[in-house]
Amino acid sequence: MSFARLMRKAALAADWAAGAALFVVFAALLAQTVMRYALRSPLSTSQELAMIAFIWFVFWLAGTTISLREHIRFDVFYNALPEQGRRAVSILVNLVYLGIFAWAMRATWEYFQFLEFEKTASLAISYQIAFFPYFIFFAVFPIKIAVAILSLLGRDWRENL
Repeated sequence: MSFARLMRKAALAADWAAGAALFVVFAALLAQTVMRYALRSPLSTSQELAMIAFIWFVFWLAGTTISLREHIRFDVFYNALPEQGRRAVSILVNLVYLGIFAWAMRATWEYFQFLEFEKTASLAISYQIAFFPYFIFFAVFPIKIAVAILSLLGRDWRENL
C-alpha cells in the first residue's frame, strides 16, 4: 500500500471518527430531551456525554482533518496585501502560533498529568480521556504550522497562500 493511499484511508477514518462523535452529541441531547420533557425523568449522564463527545468532535477535527486554510481567519487586511505581503504575514503569524504553542507546552503537559486524578461527575470518566483529543490537537497542530511555514519558504509558495 502506498503512503498516499494510507494517508487517504487515515483521513477517511478520522472523518468517520468525527462523524461518530457528532452522532453521539446528537443522540445524547435527543435522549436528554425525550427523558426530561416526555418522560419527566432527566438523565444525569447525557449532558456530560454530549459535552465530552463535543470536545472530541471539535479538537479531533481541528487536529486531524481540517487543513490550516479551513480554520477561521480574519483576512480582511490580509487579502488587501500583495502576494509578497501575504507571504510575509503568513510566515509571521505562523511563527507567533508556534511560539504560543511552545510557551504553553509545559503548562499543558502538567495539566494533562493533573487530570489523571480527576473524573467527571456522572460518568466517572477520567478527564485525561475526556480531553485526549485536545492533546492530539496540541501535538499535531504545531506540525501543521511548521509544514505551512516551510511550504511558504519553498519555491512553490504561491500555491500555499
